[in-house]
Amino acid sequence: MLTLSVACEAIKKGTMSVQDAAMGLDAASQMQASARKNDGVTYTPWDVACQVVAQADPKPSESWLDTSIGRGMFLWATLHHMQDSGASLVDIEDFLHHRLHAVELNEQAAIDARCLLGAWCEHVGIKPPMRLWLTHADSLCVCLPRVDVMVGNPPYVRIQHLKASVRDQMRQQFNSCAQGNVDLYYAFFEQALCNSRRGAFIAPNSWLTNNSASTLRRLLAPRTTKVIDFYQHLLFAPVRAYTAVWVWDEARLCGPDVTRQDGWSGPQATQSRAALRQLMGAPWPDPLRVASVGQSATKPLHALATVHSGIATLADKVYTVHLGSLDTASGLWTCKTFDGATVQLEDAILVPLYKWTKDTVAGAKAPRSRAIIYPYHANGKALTEAELTVLAPHALAYLKAHKADLAARDKGAGKYETWFAYGRRQGLHTPHPEALGVSTMWSGPADAVHVQNANAPYVFVSGYVLRPLPGVDATKLATALAHPDVWQQVLARGKMWAGDKPYRTLGAPLLRSLNIPY
Repeated sequence: MLTLSVACEAIKKGTMSVQDAAMGLDAASQMQASARKNDGVTYTPWDVACQVVAQADPKPSESWLDTSIGRGMFLWATLHHMQDSGASLVDIEDFLHHRLHAVELNEQAAIDARCLLGAWCEHVGIKPPMRLWLTHADSLCVCLPRVDVMVGNPPYVRIQHLKASVRDQMRQQFNSCAQGNVDLYYAFFEQALCNSRRGAFIAPNSWLTNNSASTLRRLLAPRTTKVIDFYQHLLFAPVRAYTAVWVWDEARLCGPDVTRQDGWSGPQATQSRAALRQLMGAPWPDPLRVASVGQSATKPLHALATVHSGIATLADKVYTVHLGSLDTASGLWTCKTFDGATVQLEDAILVPLYKWTKDTVAGAKAPRSRAIIYPYHANGKALTEAELTVLAPHALAYLKAHKADLAARDKGAGKYETWFAYGRRQGLHTPHPEALGVSTMWSGPADAVHVQNANAPYVFVSGYVLRPLPGVDATKLATALAHPDVWQQVLARGKMWAGDKPYRTLGAPLLRSLNIPY
């Protein structure tokens, strides 16, 4: 295991590069994976840091800042860039002493970065800067200098994973974080606009399309000169982070250029500068993929079927059961509940529960299948307690035993048709002769599930049900949904989701807009 003292000695002797030392110390650090996730730490590979720095093109005569410097990967890339651009050691020494600024939250990483820079200066024969060039602090809580250039890889943490005090501060301090399911890196982006003339960051590409980033995009658009979206290419592999480089300049004369490419040297396609609206959240078709079916041969899905969303009980664990055996004489199923208990429930109150991310068959109730307590008439009207007493007294007794769980929905302030009704009426659809189940998450061409006996009540989650319009054949529609060109549209426009496969999630508006070769 590499130690700081060994790394510094190797740098001084010229047997190890400073960037290799930084990467080795990153790997040897005691920060566990869970802690790195909580702090939003994603270590930047050397080649990525060099490419990002090249986009900013810092000069020794310019002031420089990295607000999450870690063990200095972007500093080492900057020094390498300056030397490759012809800067002398005198120029670099002057830069280090008068124009270098950095902040780091992790105390050990800050100590390591200072020591590594001292060792590198000794190796090249220049005087190291005073230790005050690097501040150990939360960069969102300190007064930063306004500089010429900023570069870096800010931390990525969803706001719900931050401490309440940090969330409150972000909401109050940064317009981009005032509302919505935002991310910590939004604040770093906005801070960079206020504290620099130009720069380049690499961060998740989610800000390009997320609804929560709409305010951030409005703030960034006037100064953005370039966006390089690496789409589904994993620059940080094996870390599954989908990234983009954001380049900005307050003196922007034109732009932005928006490119989508597979790696730094892979195929790329560029959006026209006129398409600035693409920075305002509209997903753009993937120019690296060419569909084989012409638009004239397709129809939008909304012209072929209605799209329906799943149920929202707000207490799925209470309502969901796993079926054992059915006593046909009494009409009672033996069921397993969420807490491992075995209960008997009436067949008349149970309907199939389909989960489209898992189920490949949507059949009738059967042993070992999933079902849900359905306290409604077939037309979606809620049963009264008196009706439930007659129809399903066992189910009513079970629900009463979990009445506290149901009452806790909506923080205890919910108003429902009855105390045992679902939390929301969405998903309570009237029967229809034919239906197809489609998942919210795709990893390839769609495998739509035919719902058997679709005229009878059923409930579903994790996806949508498509009801073919009059004259549309359900089997033909399922085949058309599985066409490779439909998958290409989802690849291009769906939200990327980390996993072993190229997962995409899609909402109902995107699903309705897909062009289907029907």
